[in-house]
Amino acid sequence: MRMLFKRVFEMSDLELLNENIKFNLNQNLPQIEICGEKIGPFSQGATIELPRWVCDKLEEQGYGSKIEDIPSIVWISKLAWSESRSQAIMPLEPLFYAKLRRMIKTLKQRASQSSDPATHKDYEVVYMYSLDLITSRLQKIVKASLMAPGKLEAIPNTTDEEKFLFIILSKLVNSWSRAILEVE
Repeated sequence: MRMLFKRVFEMSDLELLNENIKFNLNQNLPQIEICGEKIGPFSQGATIELPRWVCDKLEEQGYGSKIEDIPSIVWISKLAWSESRSQAIMPLEPLFYAKLRRMIKTLKQRASQSSDPATHKDYEVVYMYSLDLITSRLQKIVKASLMAPGKLEAIPNTTDEEKFLFIILSKLVNSWSRAILEVE
C-alpha cells in the first residue's frame, strides 16, 4: 500500500517539475535544446518562463534565479492552525503536497549539511507543522469516508492525492462492513 501512495506523490512531484515558472537571467543564455525544442538565446536581465526542472538546472549552473512563491515556516504554520480550527477541509493550492514535500526535502538537506542549530530547528518546526496539518486533514477525510463512502462531493477542497486516499478508504471501509455483515 505504501508503494501505491508513494507512486501517487511521485506523479504530483513530476507534475510540479513540469509546471512553468519564471526565471530571471543574470547573464546571457545561449540557445539551448530541451527535449528537441530550441529555446533562446536570451539576454542578461530577461525574465523567461520555462518548466521548473529546466529552471532548477539553469539556477544550478549560475544563469540566474527562479521567481516563485517559496513556502515559509509562517505559511505552513498558518495552514496547520487554520485547518485544526475548521470543521470543514480548507482549500489548498494546486500541487500543495508536491510543494510541501519539496520544501521539507530542501530543509532536510540544508539541516544535514549545516552545523547551525537554527537550520535544524527550521526543519523540525516545518516537519511538525506539516504533521499537524496532515493529521487534521486525515481526520476529516476518514470521517467523510465513513459517513459518505465513495462520494467525492463529501470532501470538497481536497487535493487529488486526498481524493485518491478517500476512494481507497471508502472501498476498504465498505469491504470491512460487508465482510462482517455477510454471514452465511
